[in-house]
Amino acid sequence: MKKLSIALGTVFVLIFNFTFAQTLEKCGTMHNHRKLLENNPSLSSSRLQVEQIAEDWLANHPNYKKTVATIPVVFHVVYNPSIPAQNVPDSIIYSQLQVINDDYRRTNADAINTRPEFDSLATDLEIEFCLANVDPNGNFTTGINRVTTTANDFSFSPFDNKVKSDTTGGVNPWPASDYLNIWVCDMYYNGSPLVLGYAQFPGEDPATDGVVLTYQHTGYRPWDAAANPANLGRTASHEVGHYFGLRHIWGDGDCDSTDYVTDTPNAAAASQQICTLTNNTCDDAVAEPYWNGYDPPDMLENYMDYSTDACMNMFTKGQKDRMWSFLNTDRVSLLSSNKCSGTSIGEFLPSSSLIMYPNPASNSVTLEWPGEFKFERLEVVDLVGKVIVSKNISFVYAKYVVNTSDLKDGIYFIRLVDRKKSTTKKIIISK
Repeated sequence: MKKLSIALGTVFVLIFNFTFAQTLEKCGTMHNHRKLLENNPSLSSSRLQVEQIAEDWLANHPNYKKTVATIPVVFHVVYNPSIPAQNVPDSIIYSQLQVINDDYRRTNADAINTRPEFDSLATDLEIEFCLANVDPNGNFTTGINRVTTTANDFSFSPFDNKVKSDTTGGVNPWPASDYLNIWVCDMYYNGSPLVLGYAQFPGEDPATDGVVLTYQHTGYRPWDAAANPANLGRTASHEVGHYFGLRHIWGDGDCDSTDYVTDTPNAAAASQQICTLTNNTCDDAVAEPYWNGYDPPDMLENYMDYSTDACMNMFTKGQKDRMWSFLNTDRVSLLSSNKCSGTSIGEFLPSSSLIMYPNPASNSVTLEWPGEFKFERLEVVDLVGKVIVSKNISFVYAKYVVNTSDLKDGIYFIRLVDRKKSTTKKIIISK
């Protein structure tokens, strides 16, 4: 796909709307980037500087060692009370967090679908995400910030970023140095999405930094035919990739364009919501020394393509290096953010310390957690946010068996709750 030339004014908006009526655009990140450049021409040179600093860091740290990075996340759910569906339930947010954690740690169940020619390149990014439990004022938060608006939608995002300011019907970001801000809102126009999501690259304006998702395509919702083929939460995996510096895998151009990563094959254009694994739109055998005479097919299973959610299942080692180069430069403050640590050491139980077995479960599931953590209530929540089970566990010490015999097959979330803390984990019921 040739690079899009951004025109100005109403004519551009009309052309853009018509284009999106014809084909679904998964991502508006490059449109947002160009608009930011248009509004602030000096951004171009500062972006080049940020890129150079990250490139130099990687060149000077070829064998960099890392512990797993944990990134605090706040979801700003911006909704009009007259349109209740915009106010997505907690369970959708939990499922979205689960998806990006699985995809970024390569614990996604469909990792087995990566084709053999790419399997050795697919990797665990060693980046995890947690719902923030400390807000910018030092108070407890669930990490889900619900904000009402009088706007019916934010359909002209990513061109105006109105959802990111409380003066234009949205909500200001929490400090970008400490949080990954994710806004969830309605970006549909006349019943169709202009974009499913968009993000901001490292080095751009902190007043608008973060990711925006349409509420209709937020979270893991395999039952939602209207959201298909983008109903498995992979829009967020794609946009968070941009947030850490990744470009589209086809380089937003044709075969001579680049995403600045060597181990992703060239492609002539985005996959545009297809999963035709026989596609091979560029000859890499000669053009790309990395492939050493081999011409690989297009990497449609990469999260940075526009493939269907069910097709996506991998990031590459080269993409990991690029993301960590920004995580150690422009986004380095996130590595020391303590916004998931609670108000005192050990007050909040990380979900990784909640042991749950078996999973999938049939008639019962056992929960175990470190004895120093005490909870008042256990809840089982379905995918639409309805509490199916609620049990008082104030006298239970670090272990509980949940009766699931009355639950239908499907995906649920088990949540341990106290007055100022909660821990959630996904459970699959299969009988």
